[in-house]
Amino acid sequence: MKLTWILFFEGKHIWYGAENRPDDKVKGKRVKGNIRARFNFEVFKGIKDLGGQLEYLRNTAMYIDAGSSRIVFAISPTRVIKLAGGMDDSREGEMLEWSRVGREQNKAEYELYNDAPGKVKNLLPIVYRGDSNFDWIMSELVRPLRSDNELMELLGLDEQRYEMFIGTMENDWVDYDDFYRVLNLKQKKIVSNIFYIIDRYNLDTRDLLNYSQWGKAADGRLVLLDAGGTEEIIRDYY
Repeated sequence: MKLTWILFFEGKHIWYGAENRPDDKVKGKRVKGNIRARFNFEVFKGIKDLGGQLEYLRNTAMYIDAGSSRIVFAISPTRVIKLAGGMDDSREGEMLEWSRVGREQNKAEYELYNDAPGKVKNLLPIVYRGDSNFDWIMSELVRPLRSDNELMELLGLDEQRYEMFIGTMENDWVDYDDFYRVLNLKQKKIVSNIFYIIDRYNLDTRDLLNYSQWGKAADGRLVLLDAGGTEEIIRDYY
């Protein structure tokens, strides 16, 4: 995700995208040079198959990253499309057979955001809209965190309490009450909201132990980078 910070911090009105992605995984440039991103939502939503949608995004948006079941493209300096499916760099971006899981994760993320009460919405990337079949969702561009120190800072915890936070999650919140007692009011608000989201929406705690699963929104708030990893999805597909 080496290009994410460019979009995140500069907020350009004119930006450049597509597959010109100078990172370690790609040998040389995939296009001759930078091309102006020209994503058009009306055109995109008129494309009904995943392969066509992927091809359109590859040529009009900025590739950010891909997991086993979703591919993320920035379509502007503030928004991304999460497309169901997977991408394998060694096969030049071919779709992998994980589109069903991607749809389930898109649906989970869309429904979680729209169902969540206001007190916890700030911990979630904004989901602006979604496809009726959840082939894709459009959500807020969020910069992944770079270190444990950054997560610790955004949580407002010192080193000792941060270690307690990680340990509490590792133990499936068994020690939550003891941990909660040592927090100040501001810390309690953040931690209780995190616990509420995980408990209410059955998110897999193990998926949230690494700082890379967290992000920072453009307004500076801490957010879950990927809210589609419910316990049911992890159990049924992984």
